[in-house]
Amino acid sequence: MQSRRRISIPEFMVYCLLGMGAYVLLWEYRTSQLISDQEMIDHFYQHRSEFQELADTYLAAEEVNRSSWKTPRTDQLKKMAGIDAIGGSIHCWLDNPYSIEASNRLREMDQKKSWKECWHRTSIIIEMRGRDQYNAPALFSGVHWKNYYYIPVDPKIENGRIVPPWGGNGPEKYLGMRVLPSLRYPKWERGECVLRKIEPKWFIMRCRSQ
Repeated sequence: MQSRRRISIPEFMVYCLLGMGAYVLLWEYRTSQLISDQEMIDHFYQHRSEFQELADTYLAAEEVNRSSWKTPRTDQLKKMAGIDAIGGSIHCWLDNPYSIEASNRLREMDQKKSWKECWHRTSIIIEMRGRDQYNAPALFSGVHWKNYYYIPVDPKIENGRIVPPWGGNGPEKYLGMRVLPSLRYPKWERGECVLRKIEPKWFIMRCRSQ
């Protein structure tokens, strides 16, 4: 009976590398299966009124935890539009956000330690249902996910970036998020979020974990 040929150590190493390579490619391919920009744009316009009503009523809520916003009506709108959750961001977009008046108003709020006005002027992140479509882990490039992003004013976009609203001391020194023509294969850093503009106040956001 013919004996089996033993696999040599170099051959074994080659097989291991090939297997690892296939595994990495599989996971990296997974990130390309995120919902496309165009599908998100089409979905937005199919449910434009629901998106806007949810954003407006969220910002109008008086409480920090938005308890008055959580009603059967908002639940219905979220279900109709396929929305999972809505949350505020860190920026305060007052009227004329790039003005001395806005800067002075922020300084007054800081002095009084009262930021209630900013609750109604924050940017909003809208998370969608359908984890497989909007969220994809990759072995080396981290977790990737896509959301909708709303700013309650028309932000300036300069040199391909959102210009942050002025702070209490005037123009901010940090860079705003980049705005790209497509989010399919962005060149980015770990922990970065990038945007694609739908309308002056509405964007698609794609993020990458640290």
